[in-house]
Amino acid sequence: MTENKKDEITIYDVISKKKEVTRKADTKLIMKAYNLAAEKHKDQKRGSGEPYIIHPLNVAYILAEIGLDDNTIAAALLHDVVEDTDITQKDLTDMFGSEISEMVAGVTKLSTIQFATVEEKQVENYRRMFLAMGKDIRVILIKLADRLHNMRTLKYLKRDRQIANAKETLELYAPLANRLGLYAIKAELEDLGFKYMYPEKYYDLVESINKKKVGKIALKIISFVLFICIIIGGTTFHNVLSRSFKSEEKSDVAIVLGCVVNGDKPGIFLKGRINAAYKYLNENPNAIAVLSGGQGNGENISEAKCMFNCLTEMGIDKSRLLIEDKSTSTRENFKYSKEIIEKNGIKSKKITIITNDFHECRASEFAKQNGFKPLRYPSKTPWNGYMPFATREIFAIIYQIYLAR
Repeated sequence: MTENKKDEITIYDVISKKKEVTRKADTKLIMKAYNLAAEKHKDQKRGSGEPYIIHPLNVAYILAEIGLDDNTIAAALLHDVVEDTDITQKDLTDMFGSEISEMVAGVTKLSTIQFATVEEKQVENYRRMFLAMGKDIRVILIKLADRLHNMRTLKYLKRDRQIANAKETLELYAPLANRLGLYAIKAELEDLGFKYMYPEKYYDLVESINKKKVGKIALKIISFVLFICIIIGGTTFHNVLSRSFKSEEKSDVAIVLGCVVNGDKPGIFLKGRINAAYKYLNENPNAIAVLSGGQGNGENISEAKCMFNCLTEMGIDKSRLLIEDKSTSTRENFKYSKEIIEKNGIKSKKITIITNDFHECRASEFAKQNGFKPLRYPSKTPWNGYMPFATREIFAIIYQIYLAR
């Protein structure tokens, strides 16, 4: 929170900030003011135990951040020397001129004012402040910066002082900063004032805000992930659709991918693939087919053997059928089919994949990974099986092709 703001400000930070905001700085004047303040405050400590000069440096830095002029920065560095050291008003006038001296005198007067209670009209407090500052609004700005840094380090004071300063800040200084259009300073003064005035409510509020922030971050992450999933899923679904159409070109080798076997009979998807293989082999009498699929749970025979039995019963010569019965996944279908093809001396890399239309996309990718040039001969998927299996296939494509490589 606000208490963690940097306290280890140096005079070079002040000058650098002044140049950054206003494009110029009277380094000689600012250094002169700093050297005097550092010398006069050298034996003084703040409630935190730190050297007192840290306070005027921070006040000057706050004013440099909002673009105040060189004389105001110098007055900020010197704002406590008359009140807390042996320097007199005349000394300041002789060394820095009346403008800076009068600003310091105005801040000193403000420090001695007894402000009205909240029950009295706030305008009375403002009247007293404006009487103290004379004609120079910069006195109020220095005082606001002074109060802001004191509030940032309020934790070092006793509880009764914390409450008194917090009350005065909420009732007087935060509203004044708001009237002057210093909204960032006003917000920080309110935040710190509320923290010390009502600590339990403050930390409850901080916890609530942090939870909301975590929730927002989580929502953003989820939204981003969903967006990526939609992009990948949409691209994948497009690929599924684009590769579900039959290739015009033919090859002399087809790989028929296995699917569920019920006992020793083909399931509904496998029936479709067997029928497509039968049709392809009849259309291409010189082609052979690798029947690929091992034996799964609940299957009495391998998927390859089931396809072999069905195709031979349908009249396909067994010499045109090669059995690959070790595979348990689409990736392995092509790995082990490649071994069968090479073992049989077939050199052509062009193969036709026979599987369900929604499966052609993923199958083609695995075929390419094994050095094949895949063509498509899809079997049509029954309407009642398309949505669940096609949807599952999209996630399988994302995982096996994009993530599991």
